Amino acid sequence: MSNRSGLPEEKSRAPLYILLRKIALVHAIAASIWTIIMVLPMGPFPLLLRIIVGGGPSTWFIMGYLLFIITGSCGFAVLSYVYYTVEKEGKIINNQLALLGIVLTCVGTTAASTMLQIAGALGGYQYSIMHSPTEKIRLLLEPLVNPIRLLTIIAAIGIILQCLAALLTVRRTEPTHSLPNPNDDKNDH
Repeated sequence: MSNRSGLPEEKSRAPLYILLRKIALVHAIAASIWTIIMVLPMGPFPLLLRIIVGGGPSTWFIMGYLLFIITGSCGFAVLSYVYYTVEKEGKIINNQLALLGIVLTCVGTTAASTMLQIAGALGGYQYSIMHSPTEKIRLLLEPLVNPIRLLTIIAAIGIILQCLAALLTVRRTEPTHSLPNPNDDKNDH
C-alpha cells in the first residue's frame, strides 16, 4: 500500500517523538542516578564534590541557581509535555507514582537549590569580600553538606519516579470521560 506521494506506508514504525521521549526519560533517569552517585559519601565519588567546590564557595551559589532553573522550570515543563503526549496517545499514567515523584522533586529541588545558594552566598562573601581563611569558610559550609546531599537525593528519586510513571504506562481500555448518550433508554427515566 502506498500514500499520495507514491511512497510505501510504514504502519509498524512508531512516531519519532515517542522514541525521543523515551530517550529523554532514560537520560533523566541516568542523570538522576549519576547525581545520587556523586553526592553519596562513598569512595571514590566524593572527590567529584570536592572538584565541583574547588572553584570556590561561590560555585555553590551558581550550582544552586542552575539546579533550580534546569530541574525546576525546564524539567517540569518537559515532563508536563511528556505526560500530555502519553495521555493523548490513550495511555494511563500511574498517578500515585507521578504525584509522589512531583512532591519529592519539588521539595528536594527547591530546598537543595535554596540551601546551595545560601551557602554559596555566605561562603562567597567570606571568600571574596572578607578574605577569610579557607578553614573558616570550610567550617561555615561543612554543616550544610549532608542536608544538601540528602535533598539532592530526594529530588533525584522524585525525577526517577516521574520518569517511571511516564514509561510504565498501560493502554486505556475505556474512555476516561463518557458523556451520556441522548438516545440511550437509561436517560429517559
